Amino acid sequence: MKKIPLKTYIKLGIMILTAFYLGIRDHEALSQIWQYHEADTVIKLRYSAYLLFGEEDQIQWPDSLSQQLRLEKPYSFTEPHLFDKNIQQDDILRKSVKLAQDLNHQLDQEQIQGAFLTAMNQDRSKQSWQSILPADYLSQGVSKRIEELSDYQYLNQQTVAGGVFTDLFSDLPQAQARLGENLYEQFLPISDVHLKTWQSHPDLLGYYLYGLLKDTLRNTDYQSFVSAHLQVRFSPTTFYYQERAYVRLVAVLVLDNQGN
Repeated sequence: MKKIPLKTYIKLGIMILTAFYLGIRDHEALSQIWQYHEADTVIKLRYSAYLLFGEEDQIQWPDSLSQQLRLEKPYSFTEPHLFDKNIQQDDILRKSVKLAQDLNHQLDQEQIQGAFLTAMNQDRSKQSWQSILPADYLSQGVSKRIEELSDYQYLNQQTVAGGVFTDLFSDLPQAQARLGENLYEQFLPISDVHLKTWQSHPDLLGYYLYGLLKDTLRNTDYQSFVSAHLQVRFSPTTFYYQERAYVRLVAVLVLDNQGN
């Protein structure tokens, strides 16, 4: 009879402990690792252990997760748009409104941004680029920007007033020459397991968003930036598919090449 290596027992032990603990505490996050990560069992066990011991920042989410989660946009307005008053009474929209409100109330923006900048700086260090610092002084302008994009259900480089996004940073000297912006939106069914995961582990949303934007942010055009501010917001949508209501995720990243 072939002898089973000791390391196999260790792996099994980790799996059992992780499944027992996380199966009660955070089943969604564990499922996300085992369902979507394109890695061998050893890597999956290691990442499960990271989750068990509160070291989620060590987990590197794969591109395939982004591909499997990404949906074709049901509709994306390029101009500011408000819901018709009659639509606002729709049962589908009410479900979407309730979930969007709950998500925005519960999500920790600091954790999301922290995870995003951690992943970004790990990438930048490999290219010997300067680390990006959190730019809290940009928060007011970014808040105005994401409110417009969410409330008016559109996505483009202009503001609701028809100006450029840097108009929202009027207190910042030479804003047009200093700032860069990246926008992202995604539609998710209200029953999507990832929404529950992000509620309990908002840092995973930060890592996820960086995975979506990393190819752009690795471009040499971004080497000169020294600080950045990220915000995320969910908004209701009337999109309805296979008897499921959806919410819309919007992310705004503004970078500064001078700092505060």
